[in-house]
Amino acid sequence: VQREYETGYLPPLKPLEVDVAAYRTIFVGFPNWGMRLPPPMQSFLTHNDLRGKTVIPFLTHGGCFTGNGLRDVRRLCAGCQVLDGLSLQGGLERDGILFVMEGERARQVERQVSRWLDSLQLPAQ
Repeated sequence: VQREYETGYLPPLKPLEVDVAAYRTIFVGFPNWGMRLPPPMQSFLTHNDLRGKTVIPFLTHGGCFTGNGLRDVRRLCAGCQVLDGLSLQGGLERDGILFVMEGERARQVERQVSRWLDSLQLPAQ
């Protein structure tokens, strides 16, 4: 992945089975890779015209918080209204816990996501 970041490589993606143009609001979810937006997500945002749409980013991380991922979404979504994103910690990479969302942690995350969605005050669609 580091080499992809250094060279600016954007991997090809399979065509979507939905027409992005048919939607006014697009949720963009991704894992934080090396504190950055993953190259496949960069490909998606680069090759889909989202101008005029509302983009709502959310990400998971392993203890390094948002890094530059949300900033990268804003940069690649020029001409969009980018709402406040949500950052969810899934595990603690430094402790070898790569992804754990079960039990009480799963309930905490569910409440966090619900509060975030409510705060967006999106119109019913």
